[in-house]
Amino acid sequence: MWENIIFAVLFGGSFAIGGIAMTLTPPEFTLARACFIFAALVILGRICWWISAELKPVNTMFFISLIISFFVIGSVLAGGLGNIRDEISGTVLIN
Repeated sequence: MWENIIFAVLFGGSFAIGGIAMTLTPPEFTLARACFIFAALVILGRICWWISAELKPVNTMFFISLIISFFVIGSVLAGGLGNIRDEISGTVLIN
């Protein structure tokens, strides 16, 4: 139960801060992007928690779905971290 509360606070808070950053004048795109990426990482972390702790293995398909899930999650995470790296290095310009 407590992990659901932590998940809701982290996801909801970061998503709300990202939305508020978009409504500022001028909009803070970097802060909003960082908050939205953090919210996505929180969701991915919750999915990993669900796969590892709450999903019980039934047969060999469990391990195949586990491998595919980690591949997809790793790909999304690598893309998000690549975006953060490009933003920090200044190669992506936001008007």
